Amino acid sequence: MNPGEKVVEESWIPDACIHDNEITIKVKVLNGTVAVLSGFEIYAEEVGGGGPQGEEAQIAKPFFFDRIYPNPTKGILKIRYNSPDNRKITIKLYDVCGRLVHSQEIIKSKIGINEVLIKPDGLSAGVYFVRLETDGYQKVEKAILLR
Repeated sequence: MNPGEKVVEESWIPDACIHDNEITIKVKVLNGTVAVLSGFEIYAEEVGGGGPQGEEAQIAKPFFFDRIYPNPTKGILKIRYNSPDNRKITIKLYDVCGRLVHSQEIIKSKIGINEVLIKPDGLSAGVYFVRLETDGYQKVEKAILLR
């Protein structure tokens, strides 16, 4: 991006980010780059009703790995993700040597924001990698375990 160049970013805002009809937007300054927010638009659309069977229309929200928290942690590690449907999810925890130290499979996740708890009993303090996998999506995030 060049100075003065306009960049348009479109993003779905998770329902969990909207509280009391307010949305908080954070703009981070990267090293050597200044981000200026000069405009913002929010569109609201009514959905539902229409088709011959009378079924309500739904806006498909993408699958995404929301966050790991608290990170670092001394106890339970919470993993949040959004699922647009009831799909199978696999969560794997690896140590820094690449060894699988924990695996958990969710056969049918709920639609929307999901939270999975991992209790790291028997694991030593250190850096671990959480891998979230599902059809057509995989992401790895770093987690730090303190004792």
